[in-house]
Amino acid sequence: MNNFVVVRDDDPRAAELQRDGYCVVATSWGARLELGDGFDESAYRARVELARAAGYDIAELDSGWADALYRLESAAAGDYPVTPATPAPEVTPEGERALWADGWRIFGATNAGELVGVTIITQHDRRADTERTVVAAAHRGCGVAGALKAASILAVAAEGARTFMTLADADRIADGTGQAEAGPRRAQR
Repeated sequence: MNNFVVVRDDDPRAAELQRDGYCVVATSWGARLELGDGFDESAYRARVELARAAGYDIAELDSGWADALYRLESAAAGDYPVTPATPAPEVTPEGERALWADGWRIFGATNAGELVGVTIITQHDRRADTERTVVAAAHRGCGVAGALKAASILAVAAEGARTFMTLADADRIADGTGQAEAGPRRAQR
């Protein structure tokens, strides 16, 4: 049986655990984006427009997209490294349908009518938390993740959110690029 201990890298126990023979098997991080009132939206709008110019439609999705969301996330499931600190998300048809009822907002990218990327975010007054961003393998590296993050930030900021948080495994393929592209800066590791 594996004996995992999850600690922040600035936790004094980290060095002690390593001296005792433990090793780092995974790294995760949190990022925070702080927007002032009247922030400049132009860089976020530009990311969305670049994706649109490349043939992607970027929009908030309604629950009618739940089955397509399930297919997309199921296809990307193997891209999520499973670590003690960042387990892969549980994806079920029922769970995907429940996201909307549970207050999550889903922003999607479609290409030729097919859902190829999503960002899932929720808002709590002036703070918003991104649950995950997923892009189909064939569409990675095309700016889709950054456009989705930007679209979600613009929409939620219009409703008053000014602090945006996200967490991820440092090696997470399915959503790592979008986190950095849209502006959040690493706040903790």
